[in-house]
Amino acid sequence: VLVDSGIYSAIRHPMYFAQVVAVIPLIIDYYSFPRLLSLIVLIIALLLKIRYEESHLVNHFDGYSEYIKRTKRVIPFIY
Repeated sequence: VLVDSGIYSAIRHPMYFAQVVAVIPLIIDYYSFPRLLSLIVLIIALLLKIRYEESHLVNHFDGYSEYIKRTKRVIPFIY
């Protein structure tokens, strides 16, 4: 069953968004280059994972292509 209500009516991957939001304060509070680098690696890994997942979800759910057209991936109203 494709869930497209609640937070899923605005973004398709709210858990990935929450992961990045949870890590950002850790970097701001105790900034270091390795922490910043780990955030960048996390974001790249999540973006690659999203591409992989969505390529399979389009084939699994009939309405997923329409769902993609009306929602954003990770950041509401932006991306």
